[in-house]
Parts: sequence; structure tokens; C-alpha cells
Amino acid sequence: MRKIFTFCLMAVAIMGLQAKVYTFADLSNIENSGVTYADGVFYVNVNADLTESMELDNGGITVSKTDLTLADGNGLKIEDGITVLFGEKARITMNGKLDADLENGATLSATEEAAGNAIGIRLIGEESDAVLTNVTFQYIGIGFGGSLEKGSFVAKNCEFLDFNGKLANANINFTAMSKGNLIKDCTFSNGLMACVASGANTPVGITIEGCVMDKNGTQGRLTPAINMTVGMGGTEDVNILNNEVIGREVTTRAGGISVANLLGLAYSGTVNIKGNVVKYNSFGIACTGPFTSVIEDNISIDNHYIADPNNGGSGINITANTGGAVARIHNNYVEGNCWGVTLIGIKRTDDGDWMVPENAISVDMGTEDEPGGNVFVDNGNKGVLYDLYNNSAFDVPARGNTWNVDDQNDLEAIEDVIVHQVDNEMYGLVDFAPLNSGITDVKAATVTDGRYYNLMGQPVANPTSGIYIHNGVKVVIR
Repeated sequence: MRKIFTFCLMAVAIMGLQAKVYTFADLSNIENSGVTYADGVFYVNVNADLTESMELDNGGITVSKTDLTLADGNGLKIEDGITVLFGEKARITMNGKLDADLENGATLSATEEAAGNAIGIRLIGEESDAVLTNVTFQYIGIGFGGSLEKGSFVAKNCEFLDFNGKLANANINFTAMSKGNLIKDCTFSNGLMACVASGANTPVGITIEGCVMDKNGTQGRLTPAINMTVGMGGTEDVNILNNEVIGREVTTRAGGISVANLLGLAYSGTVNIKGNVVKYNSFGIACTGPFTSVIEDNISIDNHYIADPNNGGSGINITANTGGAVARIHNNYVEGNCWGVTLIGIKRTDDGDWMVPENAISVDMGTEDEPGGNVFVDNGNKGVLYDLYNNSAFDVPARGNTWNVDDQNDLEAIEDVIVHQVDNEMYGLVDFAPLNSGITDVKAATVTDGRYYNLMGQPVANPTSGIYIHNGVKVVIR
């Protein structure tokens, strides 16, 4: 009998520890929770008169001037068909499961008065987990700070409209390391800042697939629509697949797709950027720092909306002036950008000297056996065309691409749209020899005998108009 009684006490204790799952209807029935219901709409309002936080529902929730906070482990279920409007500076904070896996949908927005400063929902802590399907967010954002051990953020078929930027720099903002995240078939429109982002010290494993990001970054700051970080020993891939990232066709700093490892953290996964359409931004696709990327089958068009081309405007950019970037760039269509593909792997020291990091960049843009397949059309600025600018000290195989010239076997014409060692002896050499040309190796040497040489290395006694090498420098005679 004693054993049975002890077991019953243990069962009661365990049941007492089970997490609560609130609905907005539940919260509206708790006096002073800040959630009310009127005319078919739930309202979330903070209490500006509170001088101290107040616990309600036996500690299940806490309210303050700024937040309605669910106790650790407690969840929030958003029910089908409801509308929730957040008031001025209103925010829900939780460390539990946000369950909004809906068939018919729900709308989370702001009151008319609070459209510019309502905040939204923040999940932070070990118990954080979120599943959103068919939910519309307007004005407000959602932050996710889960853990590597459990929990992830999943959003499918959701809409994110008119983000006001008050929650963070992105409509969906990751604030802690996590993996298994998925954002699929969602729409982001007219947001003040980025659509999906994580901080420079917040690498996440994520797939962003089939989303439409249209006319975001209205604040004009350096906030790419997709702005992710990798590193911290992570192994999970970052996949950015088949999205449309469309800018506003105005001069801005807001870019398209950016993945970075700015702190040089260890990372053994792969960043896959494939099948995306990126248009009308200050830049198209950018990978910065030491990691491996595969950039294939993308369309990068008219990403020239930048005040100064020296600060952006690349269709595709790889930057690794701290070393360690490995990139495969194949089968992309690159048109109308300030620069086609730019590779940056040299930097200046504090003394102003140039420094070449060891193993800064290894880029594959095509070989004889596996052609690059990239197509370049009308990329340039200030009247000069730039298909490929190799601002690194490392050689780049780039065979089998379609350059912005009439004849793909015209080496002189191709040379004119590529910047590399022929233009600056610090740069690496680009091997753009046509396929099946019989050229198996390309080397550069500085010749300073005063003679002119054509691009096949043959001396020219009386050079006419064209491109030549003279004293180790490419010169154009018109």
C-alpha cells in the first residue's frame, strides 16, 4: 500500500511540472494579461502603468511594461482562423513551443496606431521550437533563439508583409545557434529591413526554399534580403534554393543574398546557393569569409542599384581576404550588374601595404573537362565591361563560359572583359582559353624588354589598334 501511495504522489508531482499550452482565448480570460477580445479580434497590449513585473496564472505568465512573457516550457497555440493585433511596443516572449500549424490560416498584425512600433514574438531559450503554416504576419516580426540540441524554426506557406523593423534587423531573425530550420514557400513584401537573417556570431543550419522576397529593405540600409552566418564548428549545410529576391529599382545599400563567416569560425558544411533569381538590388549574391560554397543555376540581373560601384554592384562576389574560401560557380546567368563575378582575396595592412593571405581563394569557374557554363551579358560601370574581376592572388580556371564578346574564340576580346594578372601582377591568372583549344596550361611572366606582344605571347613589331602586353602590363592601342 505504501508503494502505491508513493507512486501516486510522484505522478501528481510530474503532472504539476507539465508545461501549459496557452491559446489567445486562454490569455484573454486571465485578468490583467494584456490580451483582450473584442468583435472577433484578439488584442495584445502592454501595460505602461506597471512599475514592476506581475506574475499571473500561478506564474504561468508574467506581464510588464513591454512584454507578455510565458514561463519557461510553456507553449502558445495559434488557432485556425483567428486575428491578433499587437498594440504599441507590444511583444510576446516565450521559451517553449509556438504551434501555428494551420489549415485555414491566421493573421498576426498590429493596430493601426501601432503599425510603426509593435514588436511581435520572440522565442529564446532551450525549450524554443516553432512550427508555422499558413500564417500571415504584418508589421511585426518573429525572433528565434533556440538551441543546437533541440527545437527548430519551421515556416511554410506564410506571408510576411510591411515589416516595421522594431523586433530586429530582419522579419525572421535568428539570435542563437540552431539547426534543422526551414523556411519554405513564404512571401516577404515591402519590409523595412531584411527578410531572414542571423547575427555575425549566430551561425544556423537552414534551408530557405521557394520563397518570394519582393521590394524589401525599404530603409535602404546594408541589409540583404537573406543575410545568414555560418561557423562555430557547424556541420549542417545552408541551402538557399529557388527563391526570387527582387529589389526596388532605386539606389540603395539593400542587397540580395549574403552568406558570411565574418569571424573566421570553423565550419565544415557547404553553402548551396542554387536556382535563385536575384534582381534590382545593390548586389546579387555574396559569400564572405572561409567556407565552401556552391553557386549554380542562378539568375543575377540588374543588381546595380548602388551609389558607388566600388562599394557593391556585383552579380556574384566571393570575398576571403582572411583566407579559406572555396567556391564553385557554374551555370549562372549574370546580366546588367556593375560587375559580373568579383573575387576579392587581397587586403591592405594597417600600414597600407598589400597582404595576400595563405590559401585565400580557390574558385572553380570551369575546366576543359567540366565547363563553367556561366553566361555574362552587359556587366560593367563607367563605360567599361567587367565579366570577371580577379582581385585575388590566386589562379582561376574559367573555361567554357560565354563571355560578353561576339566571338568566344577571340582571346583579345575576352581579355578586354576580364581583369587578372595581365592587368596587375599581384592578381592571379584567369584561364579563359576556349574549350578544345589545345591550350593545356596558362602561365604569366613579366616581360620588360620594351617590345609589344599579342595575347598569344607573340612579339609584334608594329602594333596597330588592339590589346597588347608591353613591359608586363596590358595596354590598349586605339
